[in-house]
Amino acid sequence: MWRTPDLITCAKGMSNGAVPIGGVLIHQQVHDAMSQGPEATVELAHGYTYSGHPLACAAAIATLDVYLEEGIFEKVARIAGRWEAAIHDIRNAGGVVRDIRNLGLLGAVEIEAAPNAPGQRARAVANHCLENGIFVRALGDTLILSPPLVIDEEQIGQIADGIKNGIRTL
Repeated sequence: MWRTPDLITCAKGMSNGAVPIGGVLIHQQVHDAMSQGPEATVELAHGYTYSGHPLACAAAIATLDVYLEEGIFEKVARIAGRWEAAIHDIRNAGGVVRDIRNLGLLGAVEIEAAPNAPGQRARAVANHCLENGIFVRALGDTLILSPPLVIDEEQIGQIADGIKNGIRTL
């Protein structure tokens, strides 16, 4: 059952990674609980080192404009099913795949750890992919997949095929 999160942190995608920016989305109940105190205190004391930096805010606004103008959110919604099918098909590459998870265009392929060598199989697959022009991150025994939001179906296939080939070379 879906439950609304109390807090959501966000960052890079807000400015397309062009300028450092981050944010925290806070549920109203958390906001209200944190805002209680004497009238003279700050409404929500949560750190203001770079709050509202003009360059970061301009980059975020420009990024949102591009997302809307180019229909990025709609495109992601249309292609997410293809992404899900492609990365879940990686399971067919061999017996070392422990789990595959995804949400939208995010994905994770968990690889069975080699005896006495945790993370080495996932690193080997990531290296194989990189040698073949595909960048995936290995984090421990898991390949972390976060393609650009402008990815197309052919590129989805290339990523999935690259990972499958990397697994088969183990």
